[in-house]
Amino acid sequence: MVLETAGGKTVAQALDAMAPFGRIIFIGQSSGKTALIDPWQLTVPNHTVTSFCVGGYRAFPDLMKSTLKGLSASLPREAERVDMRYHTSGQIY
Repeated sequence: MVLETAGGKTVAQALDAMAPFGRIIFIGQSSGKTALIDPWQLTVPNHTVTSFCVGGYRAFPDLMKSTLKGLSASLPREAERVDMRYHTSGQIY
C-alpha cells in the first residue's frame, strides 16, 4: 500500500514500485503537480487507486474516526502507527 502525498512525478515512481494487487491512496498533492495514470498500468497488475480528503469528512466526525481507524488497521503490523485525532472544530492536529 502506498500513501501518496506529493503528486507529480512521484506517482509514476510509486506505481512502478507497487506489488501486484497493490493499492495507492492519494492523500494530497503537495508538489502542486498533477499526474496522469495510464489505465493499463493499473489493470494488468490489478492495482487499486483511491483518494482521501480530510475536508470532505469535516461535517461527519464519526465517519472520520471510523475511516482513520480502518486505515490504521490496514497498515502492516511492523509499520509505525499513525495517531491522528479529529477535533470538533474541523482541524486535524
